[in-house]
Amino acid sequence: MRPLTSQEVLEHVKEYHVKFVRLQFTDIGGSFKNIAVTVEELERALEGKGVF
Repeated sequence: MRPLTSQEVLEHVKEYHVKFVRLQFTDIGGSFKNIAVTVEELERALEGKGVF
């Protein structure tokens, strides 16, 4: 199974009427972090522009 592109993720979000997405990652120090973003914020997050 191949990874989805950002565009494919956004298409799935619209198709399934998703309201929030939880993003999980590790910070520069290796600590586990997560944040919930709205669908409106998701495109900026996928482009690496931040959500704040």
